[in-house]
Amino acid sequence: MVAEGGGTAAVRELLLRGKARGIRTSPTIVVGGRALAGAQPAEEIAAFLRQAPGEGRRLPEEVERYRLAESLLSARDPLGALELLAPVLDAHPDDRGARFLAARAYYASAQLGRAEKELRSMAAEDPADAYVQLMLGRTLQRQGRDAEAGPHMRIAGSMEPEYA
Repeated sequence: MVAEGGGTAAVRELLLRGKARGIRTSPTIVVGGRALAGAQPAEEIAAFLRQAPGEGRRLPEEVERYRLAESLLSARDPLGALELLAPVLDAHPDDRGARFLAARAYYASAQLGRAEKELRSMAAEDPADAYVQLMLGRTLQRQGRDAEAGPHMRIAGSMEPEYA
């Protein structure tokens, strides 16, 4: 399966999840939210595993993916964020939080047409969302469409003075 490329997506997924959790070295063992990085003697690994807390309450898969996507976006990996967020968007296409996170990732990865489309849709649904108005205005500005951006920037600034 791996020789035919079948494991590529699974490996990519695991690498993105690790990156989102802040894992920077290989090998790294993560148990119960704690990490043991680098090559370690067997005794060290055994002690680490003995100290590991029991299985706690797991987050629903969608929530975990959303949080990991947020982490990747914060770590300046918007394409990785979109990759982890894709199943959430497929399963919950109307979820406003997931849609806005995707719009932010589109903006950060210079997919301005996609960002604009999502932000316009969200602004139409809730014109009083100041941050959506601000992001739509910035997206239009980044495309050199200042005249179109102006009304959105003014709306955002009138609702939230820090956006002015």
